[in-house]
Amino acid sequence: MQRTLRNLFPTDSMRVLPYSLKSSGSVCFRQIKVRRSNAEDIESYREQIDSLQSENGRLSENIATLQNHIAEYTSKLDKARRDTEKFRSISEENLNLKQRERMLAEYVVDNDSLVKELREKCRVLDDMEWGTLEQMCESTYGNFVSRMQSICPTLTKQELHFCILIKLRFSNTQMSEIFGVSVSSVSQKKFRLKKHLSESLEGGLNEDMTLDRWVVEF
Repeated sequence: MQRTLRNLFPTDSMRVLPYSLKSSGSVCFRQIKVRRSNAEDIESYREQIDSLQSENGRLSENIATLQNHIAEYTSKLDKARRDTEKFRSISEENLNLKQRERMLAEYVVDNDSLVKELREKCRVLDDMEWGTLEQMCESTYGNFVSRMQSICPTLTKQELHFCILIKLRFSNTQMSEIFGVSVSSVSQKKFRLKKHLSESLEGGLNEDMTLDRWVVEF
């Protein structure tokens, strides 16, 4: 048998044959290992792709949610801007109406016969004349007398008369003649009146706010 092999394959060939067989087996093993490694890599890549696709889907949902929130916020912001413009327009219109109302009220007051008389020459008033001024202020200045008595129920008759004369824009000198007292006495009475009103009002009157200004704007 050995002779037969030697006859068929020379000595050198016999030496190479086992190596060739061994080499072929090693190559096949490496090929199988490479194939197995490639399959594992592909499977790993597929898992990574699935994970990335899942994460991408989640991010897409978050983006869609944020876009909806932005759209809602933009809508609310637009509405707020429209409301602000509307408020500004209404405020300007209201201011214009108040200015017109004040001008008409001043016209009515300045053309009242009793007020005209007092502006020309001040004098002490009787109860009926005080009643006339009260009624005029009540109707011309939006229930002025009732509102004053409402915010300060303890307001005296004289204090109310002071408020009426302030509202009708009489000076301290004119008031002194109408009440029959000195100008300094008028100043003192107005100081006490401001304190009385401040105690009745929630938060009181600011020190910078004068009594005359507060009554005129009331």
